[in-house]
Amino acid sequence: MDRQNDVIIEDILLSTEGSSEKLSIKGIVASVSIFEDITSCFMEGNILISDGQNIIDKVPFTGKEFITMSYRTPIEEDVKTVKMRIYGQSARVRSPESKIDSIKFKLISDAGYLDSLNQVSEKFDGNNSEIVNDIIDRFYPRKENSIEETDSTEYKYVFPFQRPSQIIRQISQNSVPKNSKSPIENTGYIFFETTDKYVFSPINFLINKDPKAYYSNVDNLRLSATPVAQDTRYHFSDRSVSMPQKIVGGVAFDRMNQIKNGGFANVNYFHDMTTKTWGKENFNYTQDSNSFADFEPKTISDQVELVPRKKIMNDGDSSNESPSMVNLFPRHSQVQGEEYGFNSVDYETKRFRDSNMLCISDIEYKLEVSGSSQLSAGDTVFLKVIKNAPESELKVSDVDEEKTGVYLVKALHHFFVVGDEEFSSYKSSMKIIKNYRVNEIPNVGNLQFEGVKNA
Repeated sequence: MDRQNDVIIEDILLSTEGSSEKLSIKGIVASVSIFEDITSCFMEGNILISDGQNIIDKVPFTGKEFITMSYRTPIEEDVKTVKMRIYGQSARVRSPESKIDSIKFKLISDAGYLDSLNQVSEKFDGNNSEIVNDIIDRFYPRKENSIEETDSTEYKYVFPFQRPSQIIRQISQNSVPKNSKSPIENTGYIFFETTDKYVFSPINFLINKDPKAYYSNVDNLRLSATPVAQDTRYHFSDRSVSMPQKIVGGVAFDRMNQIKNGGFANVNYFHDMTTKTWGKENFNYTQDSNSFADFEPKTISDQVELVPRKKIMNDGDSSNESPSMVNLFPRHSQVQGEEYGFNSVDYETKRFRDSNMLCISDIEYKLEVSGSSQLSAGDTVFLKVIKNAPESELKVSDVDEEKTGVYLVKALHHFFVVGDEEFSSYKSSMKIIKNYRVNEIPNVGNLQFEGVKNA
C-alpha cells in the first residue's frame, strides 16, 4: 500500500558541461527543491548534500555542473527527469557530532543560465508568437513549447543588447490572442518555464483550462459517525480527490494596489508625432472588460457544472468612476512602413492587460499536498471548500460556493526528501489564485451578521 507523499527516486546524477561522465550522488543528497512560478521566466531550486566522505570537495565546482534527477510517484508509470545547473553555494555547515558537512547549492534551469549569457542585438520581423517561438528555439535547450498563437499583426522590432527573456517580455506587451471571443480584452501574455515546457500565453487562457487535480478540505466528515447529507453537487465519484495536508488563505484581495495601478479605471492617451494626431481611451472594469465572455459555465465532470463566474467589482462602485491611472503613449507611425504594427506599447490593449494582471489574485490559497509529477505552474486545480462552522453542525453539503472553484496554480514548490525507497518523500506547496467571484458584489456596504444584533 502506497503511503502519503511516497516517491520513487530513480537516481540523482552529477555531471559537467562538455563531459559524458556522470556520478551518482543519490546516497549523499538530503533534499532537493524545485520552484516554478508563472511570474518568473525560469525555474530555480536548491539541493542539500550531506557529505561525510569528502566527495564534493573532490569536484572543482565552477558553475558548469548539472544535477539530473529522475523520479516518479507510485501511481504514475512515467519517470520524470529534471535537469538543473549548479550556479552557486548558499550555505555550508559542519556538524560537530557527526563530522559531516551539509552543503546547500543553488540551482537554476539551463535555460535561465543561458539567458544570462546572451545579450541579443538584432531585429525581428513577423507575428509575435512566431518571433517568441524562434527566440525560444534559438537560445534555450529543447523542450515542448506551449505558445498561444497571437493575432496576425506583423511587427518589426529592433532590440539593442537585450536578454532573450527581456525581449519576450517586451513582445508580450503588444500581444493579443488569435483564438478568442474578445482578443483585446484577453491581453496579458506571460512567459514562464516548467519542468516540461516553456509557456507563452494570456493569463486568462490559463485559468480557463480544465483542472488537473481535485482537492477538498473535507477531513473530519469522512470519519464522522453522524449521518450527513449527500453531497450532490461536488461529489466527484469518478475522480480522485485529495485532501491538502495544509491549507491557508481565502480572500487575499488588495484593493488599494488594484485601484492605484488602474485595475478598475484608467485613461490612456497617445500622440503620433508623424501624423500629428492624438487619441484617448477610457477604461471602466465593469463596462469595458468582456474577458469573462470566455468564462462561460461548463461541465468538468458528470457531477459538476461550474457556476457562472462574476466579476470582482460591480457596476456603480466608486472604484470604477474616476481614472486612478493616466498613461501616455508617444507613437511614430510609418517609421517602419505602413504594413507593420506600432512597436510602442499599444494604448488600446494596455488598459485590459493591466486590469487582467492586477485582478488575477483576488482570491488566493496556499496548499501543501502530496507531490505529483503531473502538476505544474500554469495548470488549474479544483478546490472544494467546506464552510467554517462548528463540527456538530457541519454537513458535507455545506459547501462554501465563493471559495470553491477552479484555481490557477501561480507558484509550485516541489520538495523532495531523499533516502531509500522507504524514507524518500515528495511534497508540493502551491499558491493558487482566481480572478472571479460567485456571489454578486454589492454596490453598497452590506455589513450584516446573521444572528448578531447590530449596534
